[in-house]
Amino acid sequence: MGRAGVEPATCRLLGGAQRFREQHPTTQVLHDIAHKTAIVLKHELLADPRWIAFVKHCGQTQPRVKQTELGHLAPPTQKVKGRYLNLGPLIGWGARMLRLIDTPAAERPAGLDLTRLEEKFGWIRDFREALVDWNDLQAGKDHMLEFLRVAGYHAAAGETLRRQLETVARTPAGERAAARLVEFVSEQSSGVLPGQSLPASSEVLESLIGKGKRLQGQHSRGGFTKLILGMAASVVRISEEKICEALNAVRHRDLLAWIDDHLGKSLTAQRRQALPVLPGTKAGSTGTANN
Repeated sequence: MGRAGVEPATCRLLGGAQRFREQHPTTQVLHDIAHKTAIVLKHELLADPRWIAFVKHCGQTQPRVKQTELGHLAPPTQKVKGRYLNLGPLIGWGARMLRLIDTPAAERPAGLDLTRLEEKFGWIRDFREALVDWNDLQAGKDHMLEFLRVAGYHAAAGETLRRQLETVARTPAGERAAARLVEFVSEQSSGVLPGQSLPASSEVLESLIGKGKRLQGQHSRGGFTKLILGMAASVVRISEEKICEALNAVRHRDLLAWIDDHLGKSLTAQRRQALPVLPGTKAGSTGTANN
């Protein structure tokens, strides 16, 4: 473990951020709200023995019903990575399964073997109260992410969230989680200037990187090409006036000069230069001759 119980990878990331700030003092280092909510939910759930038992039941039930007539009712598989970022499907399944079990036999979907249903899923009744608590935790998390994905960290973010979550968090577990998250958001927003809003989640950056990969497709071959500029263009409101302004401001030779200065030759261009096509052969051939 690193400093004060922090994981080594996190220590390296924080150290890198600190060194970057030494060179760029106006940079603000902010933490991702999605990962913070996952940490808070993990803390609450792992301290709840009902959750441990619930997850165990789900894990045991899934293989027992997977290849049966009840297979469509099996609990969803939990993710190995980012498990506490994706609890919604599992908690939602528990609430829906409890509703199905509580539904009178005459009103249940046709074709369900009531004896088998009770045998495989009757245990869900033991988690009636727990599911109320967990749904409350999930609702608070969803509300916070929805708000901050749009509004970002800003001067009034903590107080606004506190008021909003008062109507969302209705259980002791939900109130505890809400209080911790509001405190975190207030801390992250404390250095944001009035009228300014900064991203609270890396999701927007991850989405932009994904778009850049799609734009480059097979052209990059492990490196960057001029298509990387499409990432910048994709976050601009494109209009005819903008296009005309850009074409008048940037000449083709300016683009080529920028590529040379910042990207250099692509891996494909370097390969072609180092391994030119042999005389008498076509590009892509092995260059060997048949006897």
